Amino acid sequence: MAYYNNADEFKAENGHVLNGSWYPRVTRILSIKSKPALENFLKEVGDYAKAEDIKNKSAEHGSLLHDAVQNFLIGKVETVPESVQPAVRAFERFNQEAKIALVPEFVERQVWSARHRYAGTVDALATINGKFGVLDIKTSTGFYPEYNLQTAAYVS
Repeated sequence: MAYYNNADEFKAENGHVLNGSWYPRVTRILSIKSKPALENFLKEVGDYAKAEDIKNKSAEHGSLLHDAVQNFLIGKVETVPESVQPAVRAFERFNQEAKIALVPEFVERQVWSARHRYAGTVDALATINGKFGVLDIKTSTGFYPEYNLQTAAYVS
């Protein structure tokens, strides 16, 4: 459970201010959804502090990989950290087959629904294998239902 010092801190951590209005982040809304795989992981590790450490290290690794893949897609040449090089090479091979074409103005772009009162940051809009949609870079070991909810929210 997160604690905040004031409303401004809460708003900054959990949403976006757009056109003078605060909108909760899609990912924060979805965080209330039950995550059985995470619960099973915690049970397997058996120690909450150790599980939290593993989760945080995985999140760091995921952020490095996300940034490296995004840089590759936008043509930004940067040194790829050694820890994520195998995954980036695998993505490069996938890209050769899938022919990913980004919509440049929709890379890491805030989107929101005034009707449904939420916001988020889309990784990219892209054409992949000839089909247009939301490209959301994930680094987990599985595919979870909330991913569908997240990307659906970005297009509504």
